[in-house]
Amino acid sequence: MQEFLQLLELVLKTFEVGQNPQAFLVLFGLAFARFISFIIVVPFFGGQVVPAQVKVAVATSLVIITYPALLAELPPDGSSLGFGVLGFVGLLAKEIFVGFTLGFVASLVFEAVQV
Repeated sequence: MQEFLQLLELVLKTFEVGQNPQAFLVLFGLAFARFISFIIVVPFFGGQVVPAQVKVAVATSLVIITYPALLAELPPDGSSLGFGVLGFVGLLAKEIFVGFTLGFVASLVFEAVQV
């Protein structure tokens, strides 16, 4: 695991992200959880028509696009994120719930337009 974090730190320095690897993984994971749960629920990505690989690729692309805005919300000094494992699990559950809720609202709008 330490080798992975060192490699990730090298990649982050190469792309001038300027963030420690743990904070990057937490932020990326939380954003990915929200986007993938949204994509699973919305009708134009749902079902068997769109393969799972495409859904994951779209969610990853959305995270990469929105990552600079998410990074701006973190403390600039690079300090710790201020929560432990239990806090992360709570935030992960919240992000999944928000993604499902946004996807459900989008599906309601989609259904209303169809009718």
